[in-house]
Amino acid sequence: TCTKREGNTLSMAIRTFWDGGEYAPLTKNSPMLVTGAHINILTHITTAELSALLSSVNMLNGFANRFLWICAKRQKFVANPEPMPLERITDLQRRLWMLVAQAQNLGAVSLTVAAREYWTAIYPELAKDNIGKIGPIVDRAEAQTKRLALMYALLDGQTAIDTRHIESALAFWQYAHDSTAVIFGGRTVDPVEKKILTILEAGPCTATE
Repeated sequence: TCTKREGNTLSMAIRTFWDGGEYAPLTKNSPMLVTGAHINILTHITTAELSALLSSVNMLNGFANRFLWICAKRQKFVANPEPMPLERITDLQRRLWMLVAQAQNLGAVSLTVAAREYWTAIYPELAKDNIGKIGPIVDRAEAQTKRLALMYALLDGQTAIDTRHIESALAFWQYAHDSTAVIFGGRTVDPVEKKILTILEAGPCTATE
């Protein structure tokens, strides 16, 4: 909702932070610069609410394709779900914090020789332009996949990205790609937005036109 307000820079800020860790808002009277930022956004929304709130502009301008869209549906009905055993949660928490501490001291993480060769082979397919309704939303496949591969390597306690980490990342990305098709495949475009975009595609025009 905030991104639709006139003059709001939230969409631009999120896109810039995704590309790197620096951002300097242009609309503030007192200039400020954010450096070294590390931001995570995890949110849930229904398809109906998403369709009502996400504009066609944000679907096309690179905002939507900076997120991994995951379609989650209930697999079965459980009237009285049992909580996860506390000892298992504690063990997972301990292992996770250990991996986080290890990752913080790694510095730059590179690909192994085998992973580099594998990445070179699959890169053209990942980097190709996608067409159709969901094309603009899945057009950062290569960047998303490589970031996922990095996370899998760190969670594996490794100091370099190996082939198996890329394969895991590809599987996750494929699920996100398929989810995007489910979430946005049946989306109807706002008639006013569609008319404006059609006019703009015809060539330059004035604001009055």
